[in-house]
Amino acid sequence: MTTKGNPVLNAVVDETVTPNSFTASWQALDDVQSYTLHVRRKGLENYSLLLHETFDKCTTANTTNIGSKLSSFIDNEGWSGNFVYQNVSGVSLASSGNLGYIKSPELDFSGYNGKVVVKIVAGTNGTATDCSLTISADGATQSIILPNSTQKEYTVVLNTNGSTSGNVTFTALPGKKVVIYDIKIYAGDADDVMESAAPRKAAAVTGDADEMYITGI
Repeated sequence: MTTKGNPVLNAVVDETVTPNSFTASWQALDDVQSYTLHVRRKGLENYSLLLHETFDKCTTANTTNIGSKLSSFIDNEGWSGNFVYQNVSGVSLASSGNLGYIKSPELDFSGYNGKVVVKIVAGTNGTATDCSLTISADGATQSIILPNSTQKEYTVVLNTNGSTSGNVTFTALPGKKVVIYDIKIYAGDADDVMESAAPRKAAAVTGDADEMYITGI
């Protein structure tokens, strides 16, 4: 027979807490074979996810400019653009002779000192190589070079000098076609955004019926 119960946890002693470990103890229960301690990450408050675009509504690659009807292919209302083309689970920007762009709806940057972090998954279109993609928001601009069509994740940090709101624009040059497959736009600290996406380490646990020592978290 297995007895289930909720043992009373003792307060964590500050001296046992390090950046990646702590000691947990509790008041043991009678006739209990094992204990399970649930540990969860404390929510980070130094950033906010403002927008996530998956482009799941884009189902086929073609040469029809959808810049004027993006709402049919976009998860979030309010995008605009030109020389934008459907790709499979993504949008292609630019044509052989025209600059292509998409611009996000207006976003609220307030409370984060104008810091904007953009994470995208992107690659070039077809056999194109070394294509530039420029990402900008309220005067802050960064460019990245996409080497080939392999989908890769890129992170761009834009410091908008305290802007409380604005749009994020993605621009590709004529003849330098790029495909964007996923966009996440955050307001806040870049280190916290990167930390939130980092893979969690496996915890190591040692202890006995009354005390458990956890490391690697």
